[in-house]
Amino acid sequence: MFVSDDAFPLRDNIMEPFSHRQLTHEKEIFNNRLSRNVVEASFGKIAQMWRLLQRPMDVQPNVASNIVKAITVLHNFVIIKEPDRAAPCENTCDQFQAADTSNQTGFKRPTFYGNSRAMKVRETLMNYFISPAGSLPWQNDVCVIRPS
Repeated sequence: MFVSDDAFPLRDNIMEPFSHRQLTHEKEIFNNRLSRNVVEASFGKIAQMWRLLQRPMDVQPNVASNIVKAITVLHNFVIIKEPDRAAPCENTCDQFQAADTSNQTGFKRPTFYGNSRAMKVRETLMNYFISPAGSLPWQNDVCVIRPS
């Protein structure tokens, strides 16, 4: 699944945040969890452990893709086997707010209504993020509905 902003249509494999109009607490949590900041913080944690990712790779794109996949598998293995060595972000993630998804180009964004299956996928992800199994300890403190 790809994470996008509102410049791309909502599809089964492309998730975009909910519109900031009529944003509920649950939708704000989803938007925050989908946020580019959270993804970048996660990549930063991986890059700290796997320093190869801190500089350009002088390899063919297909080799670079395989290296990133291997590092992802290895990182997940380390998290399972040595949780203290690769602790999930606690202090850095709690400061992130949902990414600004406003259209800064000056052009009117085309209206995409998405398909009903994609909307169900997004709703399912949102429900998982607020469930006991999928929630994170910091998300309710960070995701506060702002008055319009």
